[in-house]
Amino acid sequence: MSRARTAAPQPTPANAKKGIAKNPPSRRGLWICAALFLAALLVFGAAARNGFIGLDDDPYVVSNAIVQRGLTLDGVLWAFRSVNPYYWQPLTWLSHMAVCQFFGLNPAAHHLANVFIHGASGVLLFLLLRRTTGALWKSAAVAALFLIHPLRVESVAWVAERKDVLSVFFSLLTCLAYAHYSEDPKSLKRYAAVLILCLCALMSKPMAMPLPALLLILDFWPLRRWPAQSAWRLLAEKLPLFALSAAVGVATLIGQREFIHTVAATPLSTADRLSNVPLTYLFYIWKTLWPHPLGLYYPYQPIPIWAGCLSWAAVLIPTVLALRAIAAGSSHSGWWAAGWLWWIVALLPTIWITDRWDRFTYQPAIGLLLLIVWAIAAIFETRKWPAQAAA
Repeated sequence: MSRARTAAPQPTPANAKKGIAKNPPSRRGLWICAALFLAALLVFGAAARNGFIGLDDDPYVVSNAIVQRGLTLDGVLWAFRSVNPYYWQPLTWLSHMAVCQFFGLNPAAHHLANVFIHGASGVLLFLLLRRTTGALWKSAAVAALFLIHPLRVESVAWVAERKDVLSVFFSLLTCLAYAHYSEDPKSLKRYAAVLILCLCALMSKPMAMPLPALLLILDFWPLRRWPAQSAWRLLAEKLPLFALSAAVGVATLIGQREFIHTVAATPLSTADRLSNVPLTYLFYIWKTLWPHPLGLYYPYQPIPIWAGCLSWAAVLIPTVLALRAIAAGSSHSGWWAAGWLWWIVALLPTIWITDRWDRFTYQPAIGLLLLIVWAIAAIFETRKWPAQAAA
């Protein structure tokens, strides 16, 4: 006699009010976590056969005597004092030192460290979406696409991009801690956990600077704290997080002043730079949907003024609609507004750079993939098509 299938647990009214779906750990969820981590190993494990490359691996590891000495007191102090090359990123330096401490300059170990962190981030993304939405398979689909998408190669299979995978790992931990905090906003311990993890993300790479704004997006959906709570209160509780982001932003400007001067000296008109912003958003969307051909980077190419205007419209219209949905507090189908705004906000730190790199999509892609998966599921649910076909 076959077992009867039980329906997935649904949020209780009290929890739905807070936006948290109380889903106890299940054997199926554990199997999905294991499958996601294994998928990352199978797809990116081949990177262990690669060596170091001349582009940035030298200053980060190969030619960096301080990093090669492993975890030493002088090395730790240097990691926290240094803003070169490019960023204030002490946790990234410490992670490189830790690998050197145990494996020296064995490139396989350095590559596998990236792969393991990337796999762990995929699991965290699944747990975050599962916890906050209650949607098991949609959450698994977003995490799986995030883990194995070809645009992830640059961040995962490049030793110098440890900062990317480490920053997103701590960013997702911050979001999970924030979901836990939202259940009891009076808990100082839970808030302290959010603060510390956010600082860890910022100390890995400044790409995490939009993280406080991303938490505000989570307040709208899926946590549904807005409009149940005052917008000013939700903003006020994140002011310390915004202060941390601002401080890291200042340190980044100091560390990247030569690069900024180089970019500013590029002979481009203001119109060209403005038209490049929305076009970059659209370019990355296209690469997400059709990741071919891929390159190390994609040089700036000028476009006609009319194309720039159309690209601005293509980006601004859904952004304005998403902001209006948030202002109206209509979180019933808030997944599309949250996903789109996550994509827009998370890309802001690099959108001013005229050249395009796949690694810039590492954290922003979470919002775009969420939007795509939830949209496909909504179409199938509306038309009552079988879920197996969607899978």
